[in-house]
Amino acid sequence: MRLLLAAVCFVCLAIFAEESPSKDPASSVPKDPLKGKPLAHWIERLGSESFDEREEATQTLAEAGDNAIPDLKKALESGDNEVRVRAKTVLAGLLPISIEGEFLRVGSESFSQGGRRTTQNNEAGESTLSIKRGEVTFKQDYSKGITQVYSFPLRTPVQFRSKCEIELNWESINTNSGYNPDSSDAKLECTNTAEGLRIIFSARDTAGTSFKMTYVPKEKAK
Repeated sequence: MRLLLAAVCFVCLAIFAEESPSKDPASSVPKDPLKGKPLAHWIERLGSESFDEREEATQTLAEAGDNAIPDLKKALESGDNEVRVRAKTVLAGLLPISIEGEFLRVGSESFSQGGRRTTQNNEAGESTLSIKRGEVTFKQDYSKGITQVYSFPLRTPVQFRSKCEIELNWESINTNSGYNPDSSDAKLECTNTAEGLRIIFSARDTAGTSFKMTYVPKEKAK
């Protein structure tokens, strides 16, 4: 009887072992974004004669994250322009940047309610954005001058990496005859590029016209 029970247990264990998925030892090893090669190898490859190798190095260094930042900063002093440009591009996606400050409009687009491109008088003249935690002030030279205030939750980070998007709530406008406030669907879209920070402010006015305006830091626009 004991021999029979032992045989049954052995068969059960064998079946369980076959049904249980085997663990691949390699799956528990953390992925190495540098593929076993030093950072210096990938920095050097940013200037490779092969486009595919340059692209692979750019992607690899981006995936390496914070560990690559010191070497990328040194690469900004390289005598190879391709290395400098690509290092700057990767760093733009890795380094945190604040959107607090003063910004100047460098581009503007307007669209009718049906989505057709239109030209509005308020696209001319200077326009600025002032951003601080929880608040955005939009100003532009139009008629007697427009000032609009928007808010966003105070807990929203004002530092980001690469990109951000912040929904805005319209709060107030100074009184100007004949102006429809940009009070609907207001938001900020932020991108840190190799050329510097770009902020797109978009909204829709009470007549259904939507606006998309591009801003850069004031000190960079001079």
